[in-house]
Amino acid sequence: MGMPASEEATVVPDGVWAATVTFAGRTVETQLVFETAGAMRLSTPVSTGQGTWTRTGEARFSYRAREVFSAESGLTGWVDIEQDAVQRKASFTSSGVSRLFDAAGDQVASMAAEVSARREGEQA
Repeated sequence: MGMPASEEATVVPDGVWAATVTFAGRTVETQLVFETAGAMRLSTPVSTGQGTWTRTGEARFSYRAREVFSAESGLTGWVDIEQDAVQRKASFTSSGVSRLFDAAGDQVASMAAEVSARREGEQA
């Protein structure tokens, strides 16, 4: 059973989100920003990234981004992020695969990643 159409229309990821990303036994605090036009960006203490998001169904969306490590992090390369999300008004969870590439562009790892996010300034 779905949500009423009026409530469904309000369930979009537009805005700024405080997120916790869990992968390979680690957690990273991340800020995600989803824009109305389908662009998105992210930032962590050691990286930034940008990509796109697409609505995939009632209260569902997917996003893909390329995350690049900052020079100060001491890390090189980048991460290809693919996530499928389910949103509940001011919160969402997502899961997917992150692929790690070295500075030469060779894939060196692939791992499952899960995200739990809350829209900034609102109670989930």
